[in-house]
Amino acid sequence: YAFSKYMNPDVTKEMVLNSPIEAMAELMMSFWYVYDLETRKKKFVETVREYNIDGIIMHENLSCRPNSCGMYDLKRNLMEEHDIPSLIISSDMNDPRKFNAEQLSNQIESFIEILRKRK
Repeated sequence: YAFSKYMNPDVTKEMVLNSPIEAMAELMMSFWYVYDLETRKKKFVETVREYNIDGIIMHENLSCRPNSCGMYDLKRNLMEEHDIPSLIISSDMNDPRKFNAEQLSNQIESFIEILRKRK
């Protein structure tokens, strides 16, 4: 239930317990990475506008490449065609040697500075 709760607030505990197939379908269809790149672009832009988001940070999980497929094209589209600041951070959930805290901190600090300058 925690997985569905945090990934899609419309999937309730009752839905998981009483209608597990429907809950699973709702959950899977809410994951943007299951859609083609054009649909993901559209969903990102709609969400940015709906919630008045200043910028997007995406996580490239090196252990789960299908989830990251098209991410750099998505970032380029958001920045060039929609003027939405975007950052991709990379890490590997299975290999902590790929994590560099200082590098990540620098990337995020630089991104925050970009967002501040746009305000």
